Amino acid sequence: MGTDTARALGSPPVRHTIDGRPGRPVDTGTASIMGGANLAVRVCVELGAYASLSFWGASLTAWPAANVSLAIVAPLAAILVWVRYLAPKARRPLHDPGALVAELAVFAGSALALAVSGPVALAIAFAAVAIANTFLIRILGRHHLDVAQ
Repeated sequence: MGTDTARALGSPPVRHTIDGRPGRPVDTGTASIMGGANLAVRVCVELGAYASLSFWGASLTAWPAANVSLAIVAPLAAILVWVRYLAPKARRPLHDPGALVAELAVFAGSALALAVSGPVALAIAFAAVAIANTFLIRILGRHHLDVAQ
């Protein structure tokens, strides 16, 4: 019985597995694997952003006390913005397009800080990965994933 005939008769359609037998369809999980891998990349990008801000702060001046202070304050400011407005469980989450702009601002600031204090090629690579990851999160529909699910 075809799907249209089954709907017309009020019975549920028969689904087939990958090997063609009737039953529950087998999910290949490609989208799930891509989404999970992209979320893992997101964690690495966020940590990279904080590390680049810390590196920038530590290398900015000739005074050790100022360097230590900036190495702590710069990533802490980005972390506070992220936790307050961009994290999946934020109390006041931003929604697109505001969230997109804020995420890209954090990543662009981190890439710029890395370019000023370190290798420019690394900063460009970081920016490219961060931008691609930000848009893939949205394309895959996982940017407000509740981790507790």
